Amino acid sequence: MREREEGGRTARAAAEHAAVGLTGTAALEHAAQGVRINAVGPGRVVTPLLAGIGREAYGARAAR
Repeated sequence: MREREEGGRTARAAAEHAAVGLTGTAALEHAAQGVRINAVGPGRVVTPLLAGIGREAYGARAAR
């Protein structure tokens, strides 16, 4: 892969883990009140950034 196609992984990983951590922490804090907290994390979404690189460029996971 070209370097440009590799970029953004650190920021995306940080954002995903932040969302998971925030959701888990909020769920624990509000469990005693009977409040359930969940999150939905979408899979890959074809955006203009990804549209030009093709499925084979970003792995077999995209084919699922």
